[in-house]
Amino acid sequence: MATPEDKKRWQSEADQLKRDLDTRQRVYKRREVPISFPKKNPVSGSSPPFSKSGNAGVDALLRQQIQFCTPPPPNASEDESTSA
Repeated sequence: MATPEDKKRWQSEADQLKRDLDTRQRVYKRREVPISFPKKNPVSGSSPPFSKSGNAGVDALLRQQIQFCTPPPPNASEDESTSA
């Protein structure tokens, strides 16, 4: 078991260590890295990477393949219920 004398000695050693760590010289290593930015080249007449113009037939085919349909008009369901 620790005696009160040991506890006092440990406390004084802990305090001394704290003082030593607070007063030590800190060394900071500095790494210099060159920073460069790409030059902006004005591009004239280029088209955006995605264009909205497309083939309506291809769009319809792809929508049908993934079963992405627009909902029927609201009056279409009323016509079917009255005709049946």
